[in-house]
Amino acid sequence: LTSDEWRGTAEDSNILDWGQFLRERARWKAEGRSGSKTSALVAARGRFNLVANFVLSEIVLTHPAERPALVGKFIRIAWKCYTFNNFATLVAIIAGLHTDWVQKAMHKSWHRVNVYNVRMLKDLAQFVDSNDDFVHMRNAVDAMADWKPAGPPSVSEDVASNKGSTTKSKAGSEPKPQKPPACVPFLGIYLSQLHRFGQLPDLIDPTAPNEAVGVDAETGNFNAPAAPGGVRDTRAAAARDRSSSH
Repeated sequence: LTSDEWRGTAEDSNILDWGQFLRERARWKAEGRSGSKTSALVAARGRFNLVANFVLSEIVLTHPAERPALVGKFIRIAWKCYTFNNFATLVAIIAGLHTDWVQKAMHKSWHRVNVYNVRMLKDLAQFVDSNDDFVHMRNAVDAMADWKPAGPPSVSEDVASNKGSTTKSKAGSEPKPQKPPACVPFLGIYLSQLHRFGQLPDLIDPTAPNEAVGVDAETGNFNAPAAPGGVRDTRAAAARDRSSSH
């Protein structure tokens, strides 16, 4: 993510055979070759596409009478992924269920899907929504990253919990260590932000934010600010322009 490898194309992650891809990737690494096949991001994208394509292909190739039951199974699998914090597989399954192929195949069969499963699908789709750089999943991951174990119980709480218990051993009274939460993140959370940041200019002139900053071809230095008088004058002029427009 800190390199330019995230700027891959859709063709790089268009993997049809996962086993063949892994064999070619291992061979490229053994030969010391670099390229899209050795990129971890390409492998993650390819795995995501395979799962999404598996979901849609299984539904489309299933007999129409059995499609509603199969869709319900995929929704429950997606819910399991949510409970296990496996966000990568969760998004892939929801993406497969929302493809045009599945929507056409299930056009006249959605009413046969269990109402509880349909509600679950709507809630999961809202959780993995891409608006604001996947804000819901990003907040969930941030909460896990900021997790801190609860402190040991106080003396009064310990005495109260052990009051009347004379047979409990000391080892049994000790609290079990808390495990920190973990997840399988969806890399699209970070790729969407990198894509948005990548569209910003490398350098912004504070005196003229809407003008590109030039570079001297001989010295390689950036050109001087457009308004050497300072940012204050430019802000004052912008304020006057806004007031006059109103």
